[in-house]
Amino acid sequence: MMKNRMMIFFLILVVASSQLHADVTLKKVGRLGLRWIEDVCVYADYLFVAGYRGVRIFNLGNSDHFLTEIGHINMREGAGVDGISIQYPYVYITNWHIGFSIIDLRDFNHPEQIASGNEGGGRELFVKDGYLYSVGGSPGGFDIFDIHDMQQPRLIFEDYQNSAEQFSFTSTNYIYFANYYRGVDIWNVADVHNPYQAALLDLEARVRDVEIQGDYAYVANDTLGLRIFNITNPESPQERGHYDTPGTANHVYVSDTLAYVADGYNGLQIVNISDPKQPHLAGSYDPPNLSYRTDPSDPEKNIPFPGFTSCVYVHDPYVIIVERNRGDDYVYVLMPENLVPKPNYDLATPHNFTLHPNYPNPFNAQTTISYDLRGDVPVTICIYNVQGQRIRQWEYALQPAGSYTLVWDGTDQHHQPVASGVYLCELKIRYLSTSISMVLLR
Repeated sequence: MMKNRMMIFFLILVVASSQLHADVTLKKVGRLGLRWIEDVCVYADYLFVAGYRGVRIFNLGNSDHFLTEIGHINMREGAGVDGISIQYPYVYITNWHIGFSIIDLRDFNHPEQIASGNEGGGRELFVKDGYLYSVGGSPGGFDIFDIHDMQQPRLIFEDYQNSAEQFSFTSTNYIYFANYYRGVDIWNVADVHNPYQAALLDLEARVRDVEIQGDYAYVANDTLGLRIFNITNPESPQERGHYDTPGTANHVYVSDTLAYVADGYNGLQIVNISDPKQPHLAGSYDPPNLSYRTDPSDPEKNIPFPGFTSCVYVHDPYVIIVERNRGDDYVYVLMPENLVPKPNYDLATPHNFTLHPNYPNPFNAQTTISYDLRGDVPVTICIYNVQGQRIRQWEYALQPAGSYTLVWDGTDQHHQPVASGVYLCELKIRYLSTSISMVLLR
């Protein structure tokens, strides 16, 4: 009996080990062809693609409307967008030359620019605790803006010596800059008015990107591949592991025990980092060649020209990569080959949110408004009078799927009683809405 138990235990260990180190095989589930793509990110069920003349927004949430374009954000002066950061309901976009803009995205059909900064042009930006951090602008540098008053951003720090174009923020108020020629530049920004360089990790080859997860920094180190550093002590990082990718490690995204490396002309390399000291290849994806060039030895013949995988972003279950082809760029949406896509409601279609009739109606003192959501979405509820004037509003940055009620007591936004009459209650989810009529009798 003991022998059988030991055998079962051994088999469990073998199965667990094989699952941990199982190869990752990705399949393409969608592709977009766009001009000059610089950055991608995902919020809820929407893919944001930054690049030529702005940001385009695509649906990721429903197979019937998969990758359907549902919105567009323009950069001022018709410029392109180099970097994007989302903290709904605000979208922060930047151009390396002309600066950044803050966009209110509560209405997907009519994004509204609420502020801009001319000094803080950059290639990447990040927002935390009321401050905007920007890096990679012209002529180069690192800027910090106070945006507690969003309509009047205020520059509070600038360093023109910083030549980084990518960076990663930690929860302990350290920023790790991918400083291209100089290595990994580590700054302490606990005091945003007086940040200082805490350490410089001098590396061979170019440092193109750095990603932080837990106690480790994952560095895309160009021809040297992926390098892993323990940053328990931010001012004295220690290298713990290294995986030499076949191409030029250009960008890295870490998700759980996998590091996804955009490896230039060698596509996407997926590295298992469950043991940072022994990273190993878990899978890869090489997009097909979609462009051609003239064969130097035969001008009448065209030969395939490989694209350059420049960027990767992971949003379970999707892996999203950008393939650059001389301006005719592509976004590939991938997912694990053995995963069957689960039914996923399009959260911006009328049949997936319901606004019920209020009760009682007509009413005198107060009435109850109830609604149902079939997904996690931002919600806005407005009440209008017959002249179309908004008199009351409730906003929720993100409400989980479920049923909700709220009570309206017949007052306006300043809690002053409104007159008897007919009122319209509108439930708005992203760029669609539904409404009901209510009658107030004093």
